[in-house]
Amino acid sequence: MEGTAYVLNDIFSPERLQDISLSKKYLQISRGAGLYNIARRERLDKYLKKHSIQSIDDMIELLRDYDLAKYKKFTGSLNSTIVNERTLHTIIFDNNSCKVFIAAAEGYSALSDIISFDLLSGEGKLYKESEKEFRSDSLKKFMEWYSLYQEISLVHTVTQGISRRFSFVKFKTPDFSSVINDSIVAQCSNPRELWSLFRLWNHGKEVKTEVIINSSTRLIEKFKELAVLYIIKAKALTRIKQYKEAEDTLLQSLKCKIISPYDRIHIYNDLAGIYLKIKEKEKAREYAQKNIEVIETLSCKYSCGDKTGKIYSEMKKLIKKSSLKKLK
Repeated sequence: MEGTAYVLNDIFSPERLQDISLSKKYLQISRGAGLYNIARRERLDKYLKKHSIQSIDDMIELLRDYDLAKYKKFTGSLNSTIVNERTLHTIIFDNNSCKVFIAAAEGYSALSDIISFDLLSGEGKLYKESEKEFRSDSLKKFMEWYSLYQEISLVHTVTQGISRRFSFVKFKTPDFSSVINDSIVAQCSNPRELWSLFRLWNHGKEVKTEVIINSSTRLIEKFKELAVLYIIKAKALTRIKQYKEAEDTLLQSLKCKIISPYDRIHIYNDLAGIYLKIKEKEKAREYAQKNIEVIETLSCKYSCGDKTGKIYSEMKKLIKKSSLKKLK
């Protein structure tokens, strides 16, 4: 194979395998057509057109990249950059020298100290020091906060699963107060912080709707091309019945340059829901139909998954219901 080959976590990608049988069975639309795989693939392809990977240092430089489109060194990208807040380990194997290069951290591991380990002698030593950004107060504070959020969220997810399976088992309600603190709420500075607060808000935790609206508005000013920020803001506006503002926000999101097909599914779904609430049934039908077309196109090579499958079912019901009313 010529050039540099890579595989993301969409390992059953039909483009890679030249076969859709496995992707239709195992690769959900949310992953195969999600921003974090699409954005990383675009960045990798663009990077590899300009750079040749000929050495360990070249590989480290690639793995330390966290640009997203025009945004340089994008922290908290919702894991849409090559190295990101969920990159816990970086491992490079060099068969020529029988060495392994390893880095580990709570996130952005490739930016941390990289250790070389000689497989023949068993000797390990520092190969490359961490990037200055990795040692910055801002990144440290963000990763400390996000690690705490992840820890509490993971325990909550596991205990919920156990309680669903065994109804007689009850757990103490998780305390998210340590992550819903004034500094994060006031200074919500990147999409990952916003998304985490949004998830807590969406599940009824003590995050105020105005916090989601104000934080998303502030981040939209900073990252105008990122569609997911508009989606979050529109959901909060819809919650307080500001339907016109929510509609405008979602229509703006469709003009964003950083938008995935999976984003579009949620945008079309939310627009259809808003138009139903404000009795604009033709527009609701229009966006339901658009959504059906997007989902059916993606379903030709991906699995729907529960969430997308539910949206698809609701859009079909909306179309069917409006068609029956027309016949009457």
